[in-house]
Amino acid sequence: MLDDATYNNDADQGATYVDPTLAWSGALAVSQTVTITYSVTVNSPDQGNHSLVNSVVTPPDSGGGCPVGSTDPTCTVTVPVQSYTVTKTATPANPGTVNPGDTVTYTIAVKNTGEAPYTASHPATFIDNMSGVLDDARYNNDADQGATYAVPALSWSGALAVGQTITVTYSVTVTNPDAGDHKLVNAAVAPPGSGGNCPVGSSAPGCKTVTNIQSFTVTKTADPAGPVHPGDTVTYRVTLANTGLVAYSAADPASFTDDLSA
Repeated sequence: MLDDATYNNDADQGATYVDPTLAWSGALAVSQTVTITYSVTVNSPDQGNHSLVNSVVTPPDSGGGCPVGSTDPTCTVTVPVQSYTVTKTATPANPGTVNPGDTVTYTIAVKNTGEAPYTASHPATFIDNMSGVLDDARYNNDADQGATYAVPALSWSGALAVGQTITVTYSVTVTNPDAGDHKLVNAAVAPPGSGGNCPVGSSAPGCKTVTNIQSFTVTKTADPAGPVHPGDTVTYRVTLANTGLVAYSAADPASFTDDLSA
C-alpha cells in the first residue's frame, strides 16, 4: 500500500506503527469489540501500482481468524486508485519554431493509468487555457473527441476505461502580422482531486508546450524623400529587424527582394 500512499500517523486505541507495519494488542473481554481506525493519503502523483492492498494478520495459536496467507476476504482490503495521465505535444515539435501564417497542431493524449474506470458521472478531464496562444494566433475551431471551447479555454471530459487512451487534436494559425509576444505557451491541466498528472502551474514534460515564433520587419526609406531632379542621387535604406524570438541563420536566413523596375 505504501507504494501508493502515505500513512498519516493517526491510528487510535494505542496502535503502534513501525514502518511498514501497524500493530495492536490489548485486553478484550468476552463479547467486547475494539475498533482501530487509521488513514493514509494517496500520493499525487501516484507512482505505485495504483492499488491499495493490505491484510490484517493474527499470530499463530492466538485464536484470531486471519493467519498468514489467509484468503478470507474479511482479512484483506483492496482499494483501486483512479489515475490518468495527460500528455500534450505540438507540431512543429515542442519547442518548435513557426512563422506568421503557419498552423500549429496540438495533440493531447489522456490515458487511464489506474485500476478503476472513469465514468460519465465521474469523468477524466482536462482544461487547456489558450490565453498565452491567442495573443499570437487564432483557434481554428476544429477540436475533436467532443472537446468544447469557451474563450480562452478548451476542455474535455469523458469516460475512460482502465488502460484506454483518448487523443484530442486541435489547431491554431499564427496571425500575420503577429502582434503578440511571439510565443505560443499553453498547458493542459487536470483539476485537483481528479487523479490527473498535470496540476495547475505544472511545467512537467508533457503538460506544457512552448512554440517560439520567427518574424522580422522590413522598413524602407529614401533620401531625399523627394522631390528630386535629373542628375540627383537617391539613397535607399532597407532595415531588417528581428522581432521574433528565434534567430535567423545562414541556413535559415531572413531575406527580401526589391524590384527596381520602376
